[in-house]
Amino acid sequence: MVTALMEDRRRARPTSPASNLAFLHYYPREEQWKKSKANRILFAGAEAQAAQLGYNLLPIWGASPNVNPKRLSTILRAKGMSGIVLAPLPNRIRRLELDWSNFAVAAMGFTLDSPRVHRAGTFQYHSIPLAVRELHALGYQRIAIGIFPGADARVDHAWEASLALLGEEDYAPLPLRMPFEDPSSQKFKTWIKRHRIDAFINADLPGMPKGLIDAGYRIPEDMGYVSLLSDEFATVRRDWRGIGAEAVTLVHIQLMRNERGVPERPKTVLIEGEWSPGTSVRSQTPQHPRPRTKACQ
Repeated sequence: MVTALMEDRRRARPTSPASNLAFLHYYPREEQWKKSKANRILFAGAEAQAAQLGYNLLPIWGASPNVNPKRLSTILRAKGMSGIVLAPLPNRIRRLELDWSNFAVAAMGFTLDSPRVHRAGTFQYHSIPLAVRELHALGYQRIAIGIFPGADARVDHAWEASLALLGEEDYAPLPLRMPFEDPSSQKFKTWIKRHRIDAFINADLPGMPKGLIDAGYRIPEDMGYVSLLSDEFATVRRDWRGIGAEAVTLVHIQLMRNERGVPERPKTVLIEGEWSPGTSVRSQTPQHPRPRTKACQ
């Protein structure tokens, strides 16, 4: 009740410079983060939640060539930053050095390996099983999955782990894992044809769906296609706005408890993805999943 009262008082008065939060990003160029639609929605969700809680959310470029970690910490304090909301990191950056002791921190997604901080992201362990169930409901029976290892690492290897979850499902057939990563090769065309694949789930494998089209398949007439990263096709849509809002909430909770620095027991808030069929899948001849037997396992 005291916390609720303090939040009401915070909203009732103008936001002060000491109520600033940093949207800290590490793209090679200062404005590059805005080119990503996902980043723009993340920021919008975070900004709206920050305003609701009485904070200003300000973009800060952590990769400036004129700023080292010590200098960045000084700049953040000088700007009155009490908390940091960390944007998804670009490829090849997995660790960050900063004097975290002065700030409440939460990350968006799973791209930061060290330090381990509070974070909010999509429950990717459910994404592939959800896509498979939806494709089966549409009548697709011979489903293939292509997973790019680099992208899987950015979701905390949840896609690989979710394939193991599918092994616990009580219907068949299970999807086939594509055993190589080049969809432009003749080997890929032969593999797709031999297994009579009728739907493909792409977990950021480069060269898709062009590889399917080059192999002579029309989407969705001949092949259903699901992309786990692009909403231009059927997908399990991530709630980017919700992730941004939850990251700010995690920072706010720390500030209300007067907590700063790297937490001893980091928390992770997971938000379920939502199936979006788009126009790259369509209903097939109705078929019902059959119970699995020991032989199928």
